[in-house]
Parts: sequence; C-alpha cells; structure tokens
Amino acid sequence: MSELEIVLLVLSLEGLLFIGLGYAMPGMAKNPLAGIRIRATMADERVWRETHVRGGPRFTRLGVVILVTGLVLVVAPGPDGVRLALFGVLSIGGLAWYLWDVTRYANARLRHWRAVDRQASRSSRGSA
Repeated sequence: MSELEIVLLVLSLEGLLFIGLGYAMPGMAKNPLAGIRIRATMADERVWRETHVRGGPRFTRLGVVILVTGLVLVVAPGPDGVRLALFGVLSIGGLAWYLWDVTRYANARLRHWRAVDRQASRSSRGSA
C-alpha cells in the first residue's frame, strides 16, 4: 500500500466522524462546543433546533460521500496527485456546499421567527 493510499484511507475515515455527528445533530442542545454554530443559530433556540434537524441528515450524507469517495480512490487506478486532488475537491466542495446551505436556511428561519415575534408583540399590545 502506497503512502497516498494510506493518506486517502485516513482522510476518508473523517466521513465516519461526519456520519456520527450527523446522527447526533437533530437532538443536540445548544452548546458552546459542537453543532452548527453560526450567528443565526446562536441568536435563537428555535433556529438552532430547526437547523440541526434539517442539517443533521445532510451532514450524514456528506459523511457517506466522503467515506465512499476516499475508499474508491484508494483502489482506483491513476496518478497519485489526481486522486488526492479529486478527493480534496469533492470533500472540501461538499463541505462548502453544506455550510452555504445551512447558513442560508438558518438565516431564513431567523427572519421568519423574528417576523412571528414582531407580529405576536403587536397583537399583545393591541389587545391590552
């Protein structure tokens, strides 16, 4: 087994970490250490919960893609540099897509909940 194949094998195992975290995300309470920690999720508990329920399964799928891609590239023929570059592009690209998607979703949910809160505030002032 070449050094590159060992590197690809080790890097592909990060997919297992992503799979485990993805399964844990839907039930994850807001905390200072783990989870989707962006401005929108930290601003509102409801946004945290909704984003993790949506983001968890997607993070699991990303982990599966990283794991399978790495394992396939370990046995795939071809130049070492090309295989490593392909793994890097797919894993970093997948993670970038994931971050973009959950950020967009969390920001939309934060706008939604702020509008709901404003409406509830107006309703309670109007009826008092």
